[in-house]
Amino acid sequence: MQLALAGYGDLPSLRKLPAPLNHQIERMLGPTEGARVWESATPFVPPRFIKRAGRNTLLGQINAELASRELPPAEKLEYLADLTRSLRHYVRRRNHGGVPPLSDIGYGLRLTFAEARNGPLTLGYAAHFGLGMFHAVDA
Repeated sequence: MQLALAGYGDLPSLRKLPAPLNHQIERMLGPTEGARVWESATPFVPPRFIKRAGRNTLLGQINAELASRELPPAEKLEYLADLTRSLRHYVRRRNHGGVPPLSDIGYGLRLTFAEARNGPLTLGYAAHFGLGMFHAVDA
C-alpha cells in the first residue's frame, strides 16, 4: 500500500497557501464571508431521471442533495448551455464496477442561495469522485 499526503491543516491555513494555490482554494471554498452564487466546475450528473414536475426536476434533485448535506435550498437555478458544452468531455460514469448513473448526462449550472455560504460544494452522482463540484463566482 502506498500513501501520498496531499496536504493538511485547517481552512485558514489553506487560504494562506502561496499563489496560484490560494486562488484555486478561494474559488473552491468561496471568500471568507461566503458566496451566494456558485457555478459548476465539473458536470452535475443527476442521481435520478429528470422529470418535468415534482421532486425529480433538476432543481428538486439539487435541493434534495443540499438537504441531505443539511444545507439550505438553492433560491435560483440557471442552466448554462455554453458551460454544459465545455464540460461534455468529463468522464461521467464508472467504467469498472459500481452503479452507473441512471442518465449519462452532465449539466453546467449556476446556483444562487438566499444567504452567502462557504464551500466546498459537491452534489449529485459521483460527487465523492469529483463530479458535481461548484466554485464560488462573483455576482
